Amino acid sequence: MPSPHNVQAVIIVILLWLGWLRLQARFGIVRKHSTWILLALALFSLAAHTNYLRYQRELDRRDSWDFYVYYMGPKYFPELGYHGLYDAHTIADYEDDFRAYRPMVWVRSLDDYRLVQKQSIVERKDEIVAWFTPSRWQAFKADVSVFRPEDVFDRRDSNWSRDHGYNGAPLTTAINSTLLRQPFVSTERFVQLMSWSDLLLVVGAGAIIAYLLGAQWGLLFVIAFGANPLNNYITVGGSYLRYLHFVSLALGIVALRKGRGVTAGLLFAVATHLRIFPALFAAALLFSDLLRPERRRLLLERRRFYLSFAAAGLLLLVGTSLLRGPGEQNVWVDFTKNTLQHSKAYSVNMLGLKYPFMYSDETNLEAMSNSSKPIDWRAEVTARFSRNAIGYRLAAAALVALSILYLRRVRDGEEALFVGLVWVFVLLQVAVYDYMLLSLVPLIFARDQRMWWVLGLSWIAICVVIQLPASESAFDWGFNAISVVLAAYLAGTLALRAFIWREPERAALSRTAP
Repeated sequence: MPSPHNVQAVIIVILLWLGWLRLQARFGIVRKHSTWILLALALFSLAAHTNYLRYQRELDRRDSWDFYVYYMGPKYFPELGYHGLYDAHTIADYEDDFRAYRPMVWVRSLDDYRLVQKQSIVERKDEIVAWFTPSRWQAFKADVSVFRPEDVFDRRDSNWSRDHGYNGAPLTTAINSTLLRQPFVSTERFVQLMSWSDLLLVVGAGAIIAYLLGAQWGLLFVIAFGANPLNNYITVGGSYLRYLHFVSLALGIVALRKGRGVTAGLLFAVATHLRIFPALFAAALLFSDLLRPERRRLLLERRRFYLSFAAAGLLLLVGTSLLRGPGEQNVWVDFTKNTLQHSKAYSVNMLGLKYPFMYSDETNLEAMSNSSKPIDWRAEVTARFSRNAIGYRLAAAALVALSILYLRRVRDGEEALFVGLVWVFVLLQVAVYDYMLLSLVPLIFARDQRMWWVLGLSWIAICVVIQLPASESAFDWGFNAISVVLAAYLAGTLALRAFIWREPERAALSRTAP
C-alpha cells in the first residue's frame, strides 16, 4: 500500500488546499496573501510526501530496491539486458558473501517470471560470469557490495529478488547509462547525491511553471504533487530520474496552454519514450480534434504540436535503436518482448479497471496466509479475471464511450488530456506510483476549480482506504478498493463535465490564468 505513516499529514494538506480554494474565492485578504499561503502549503506538502525528509531508514537510500534496479539495470544493460540482473547478482553474492549463501532461497527468473532456487542459478555460474569481461565483472561485484550494507538491509534472504527486475524504456536506459558512465563519483556517493534528484525535478518544474504562468501556479503544481496519496515515496522516493516523464508531461501541458506547440510536442514525445503510456494523452487530444465539427481548423491550429510530437518521437526511436543488449540485440526488440511479458504478470501493487474483476476475498493475501494449502495468487487472479472478462469489457466499453462523449462536449481543448488518464486506467494495469499523473489534473482543468474539488475529495477517499485495517492485512484488498475509488472519480469527472458543468468557472487564479 502507499505509505500509511504520513497519510494523516497528506489529508491535512488536501484539506488546507481545498480550504484555500474556498476562502480565496470569498475573501480579498486571502487572495492578497495567496502566494505566501501557497508557499507555506507547498513546503508542508513536500514534507508530508517525503515523511518529513526521511526515507525508510533515515537518509540511507542503499536499501531502496528501486534505486538498485535503476542503477544496476542501465549500467550493465549490455551484459544483462532485461533478464540477467538477478542471476548475476546471485553469483556475485555467491562469490563474495558465500557464508550467507542459502541454496534453497527463491529468485525470480526474469526470462519467464518463474521462481527458481539459487542453487539452480549457481549451477550456471560459468555461463553467467562469461557475459562480462573480467574488468566489468569486478566492477559489477563492487557495485553489488554497495547495495549489501549489513547495517541497513540484508538483501541476501529478502523478497527483493522476487520482483520483476529492470523494465526501463530504451530512452531511460540511454539517459541513465550515459549518466552512470561518469568516472568521478563513486557508486555510494552517487546514491547519496542522486536520491534527491526527483524532488529537485519537481521543484524545478514548479519554478518553470511559476515563470511561465505565475508564482501561484508553480506552487499549486508542487502542492498537487505532494498531496497525491498515490505518489508512493516508500517505493520510488529516493530513487533517481523516476519522475522525469511526469515532469516532461507537466511542462508539455503548460507549453500547450501557452501556445508553444513545438515545445509541447517535444516534451510529450520525451514523456512517451520514457514511459510509453503518455502517448495516450496525445492520442486523446488528437481524437478530440477529430471528433469536433471544426476539426480542420483545430488540426491546423495544433499542427505544430502533432508534427513536433511525431518528428521527435521518430528521432528518439532511431537514436535509441543504436543501443544494444546482450548478443548485440536491438534494444527495442528486447524491450517489446519484456513489455509483453510484463503486461501479463499481475502484481499486487497495480491499479486499474481490471482489479475489481480479478479480486476475491476468498483468495486475497490474507486468506492465502491463513490457508492450510498453498495458493498461487497470480494463478488465482488470472483465472478469476478470465471468468469475469465479459464484465470487464462491458465496463471498459462504458468508460470509453463516456470519454468519447466527453471529448465531443468539452470546449477547452487541453481538457481533452484528462481522457488520456482515463484510458490509462481502462486499458492498462500500472503501478500505484504511476498515478502520480493525477497531480496533473489542476493543470489540465486550469480554468475550472470545481474539478479540483472533485480531485481533492477523491484523494481523501483514497487516504481513508489506505488507513483501513483491511488494507494493512490484505494489500490486494486495499489496491482493489483504491481502483474502485479511481473508477468512480474518473467516471464522475467525465459525467460532470459532459452533462452538468459544461461551462468552466472563472479560474481560481484569474490574474495568472493561462
